[in-house]
Amino acid sequence: MLGPVPSLHALRLNELVLSLHLGCTAEERLTPQEVRVSLVFRFNEPPQALFSDDLEDTICYARISAMIQEHCQSREYKLIERVAEEVFTLVREYCGPRAQLAVSIHKVRPPVPALAGGTIYQCGDFLP
Repeated sequence: MLGPVPSLHALRLNELVLSLHLGCTAEERLTPQEVRVSLVFRFNEPPQALFSDDLEDTICYARISAMIQEHCQSREYKLIERVAEEVFTLVREYCGPRAQLAVSIHKVRPPVPALAGGTIYQCGDFLP
């Protein structure tokens, strides 16, 4: 006889669009480039917001979006790996132990001939 199946809960923030000074060379960094940030929060326990319907009982994606924009758009980066690490550290501190976090950074149009889909770097407590 099997016991109850534990439920899984996740919140996904898809493609927060940023315009970053990003690139390997100083010349490439002069023109802002489109980068899309996606996050997945895997809750360790169902968020209390399921029952309370209160924003304070879950992760506020509007607040996280604003934090990421403010942090990243005030800097210059050479690599998307660095962007991913900074976003992970910033958001990990905000969400604390209530959820695991996965970060995906998508450089939409890197200056690489014939690379039509851009490039993506992922890091986190797990990879979706």
